[in-house]
Amino acid sequence: MLTEKDLLLDIISNVPNNSKWYISKNSWDKIPFILKNFDFNDEIDEWVFEIEKDKLTILLNIVENEELYDKIIRQFITDKRGKIIMESFDVMAITILGDSFPSKDILIDKYFDTDVSVE
Repeated sequence: MLTEKDLLLDIISNVPNNSKWYISKNSWDKIPFILKNFDFNDEIDEWVFEIEKDKLTILLNIVENEELYDKIIRQFITDKRGKIIMESFDVMAITILGDSFPSKDILIDKYFDTDVSVE
């Protein structure tokens, strides 16, 4: 059975290099500590991490082992031009993939008959 954890892993695996991952500060307060090895900006409402392909395996292991899907209240990912390509709310109760998200149709089909909400 596919879960929000699988979806977040699939999303991060498919984002373009040098995308930015914005995580709301009302999420788990340990997130900046566990992602300390990634380029990081502390903005007013979000923590912002750069997703780099050369650190992708490390990031995916952290996401899986720390179960971040269940600890992030609101998040969005932008491509290198700043365009939002993914957004999720309420601990991934709703996940929206932008039209320019790589593999959007594949992921929507993959999660179509599951309890995971992705559109």
